[in-house]
Amino acid sequence: MALKASDIQKKLPDGGKKNCKECGFPTCFAFAMKLAAGAISVHKCTYLSEEIKVELEEALAPPIRLVTIGVGENALSIGEEEVIYRMRRPFTGLLESPSSSLTKKKKAPSLGKLRR
Repeated sequence: MALKASDIQKKLPDGGKKNCKECGFPTCFAFAMKLAAGAISVHKCTYLSEEIKVELEEALAPPIRLVTIGVGENALSIGEEEVIYRMRRPFTGLLESPSSSLTKKKKAPSLGKLRR
């Protein structure tokens, strides 16, 4: 599960209330928001201890574990990719043609038909 900006802010110096602006952001919460979104590195905050940096990097790492299938020269390793975009709608399949029900809008039933 991804960390929220409020969870990251609690781990920042002075509970995220230092607001030194040395990282380039006006507040620690703004820094935490960008960090949670994966837009910046944890190393931009010079006041974080190495232990907290490692902890945050591990928590913010992509959730895709490395999996090795096969043995020896036939081994295939997949995973640990960084996923930037994910589909918001469920996948419906590859075998549907452009004229399928996906492209046709269904008409909503009228209220009269629903009350029967």
